[in-house]
Amino acid sequence: MAINFLNAGQFPDNAKLNFGDSQDLEIYHDSSHSYIDATGTGDLYVMSSNDDVVIQAADDVFIYTQGGENSIICKNNAEVELYYDNSQKFETTNTGISITGGFVTTSSSDCAGLNMTSDIAMGSNDITDSNSSAGSAGQVLSSLGAGNGTDWINAATGTVTSVGITAGTGISVSGSPVTGSGSITVTNTAPATIDGSGSATRLAYWSDSDTLTSNAGLTYSAADHLTTTSQVRVGDGSKGAPSYSFDSDRDTGMYSGGTDIVAFSAGGNTSLLVKSNEITAKSDIFLDSDSNIVLDTAISSTQSSGTLIKIGSHMSALVAGNIYYGYNSMGSLYWGGADADSSNTENILALSVGTDADVDGMLLNGIYHKASHGLTVGEPIYLSTTPMSMTNTAPSGANDYVRVLGYALDSNHIYFCPDNTWVKIN
Repeated sequence: MAINFLNAGQFPDNAKLNFGDSQDLEIYHDSSHSYIDATGTGDLYVMSSNDDVVIQAADDVFIYTQGGENSIICKNNAEVELYYDNSQKFETTNTGISITGGFVTTSSSDCAGLNMTSDIAMGSNDITDSNSSAGSAGQVLSSLGAGNGTDWINAATGTVTSVGITAGTGISVSGSPVTGSGSITVTNTAPATIDGSGSATRLAYWSDSDTLTSNAGLTYSAADHLTTTSQVRVGDGSKGAPSYSFDSDRDTGMYSGGTDIVAFSAGGNTSLLVKSNEITAKSDIFLDSDSNIVLDTAISSTQSSGTLIKIGSHMSALVAGNIYYGYNSMGSLYWGGADADSSNTENILALSVGTDADVDGMLLNGIYHKASHGLTVGEPIYLSTTPMSMTNTAPSGANDYVRVLGYALDSNHIYFCPDNTWVKIN
């Protein structure tokens, strides 16, 4: 059974939300920390099938392996540390990186797209171009174009207009390394960070094929999560594949049921339709524990709150607030004006809430607002011998019918609940 929260839910410390047939996943908060704990079968996946996965902390981020050994530690406004078997091997610093142990490459390894912001101490070693040439004194290393390698050229004959960076794991490009008409192209094949001008918490997006930008109306923060001042739109979806669903239950969620209809499905079946003027339940509704159906006793004039049926014909337009009886005409339900001195009082009785039974509806039981009705609060209301009217005086004439219709709640509201029994006066 789907549970929909229309408002925020609150759980006390150590109260757990459990998922899975064997309660394999737990979400809870003790008095000190919050936990998402996979206690049962299989691994725990944090994934996004649509876009990025963002892990953001207010301070530091720690990733531990089995036994609590250090693996990756990202410190707030400080270093990032990488570990091998719980032993630190790599660390970023405010001036670059620090490596514990050797930096080893093989004959088949490439170190592409390095952007060095400080000197390289080469000692007596050389840097060679694509032709294995070490160049001559005063020359600079220049790109020959995509896929064409590099070449040593004279400084006066070469101009660098762009820098290409192929980002591997954990590469960060900071500051403004290119000015004028130059550009930086980042081909991101693994999670990376690009720092530059912008505003805190804004999400970056491609505004065209080669421009990365942001907007004040789309932000993300650990406290507020994803926030937008505009609409969030998705595909219409279907009952078997709703637009909003869950990783562990893809055929349960919310989708569009058509124009001006919000639909909810569970297990691939439609369970609820929310329309502009009504809500349609496609399965049974159970009231669980201390639950009630509460009628509105503060409705406005000619409004109702209760059980309606929209069926039946009538010879002339109905009058809202009047009492009608149902009768058979060639196998169809018709409505006529009820009168306590007629045997039709024995039939089904209803209060009209409009002028058309099958459009506006007929109230069988509930609250109706009849302004200044003049009836006594709390006392029985009877069907009157005046056609289609109500009274606090029980009919007393020969062959009259005494049938209770309900009770007045205040000077404007009536609880209409016609009794299924009646008394005929002889």
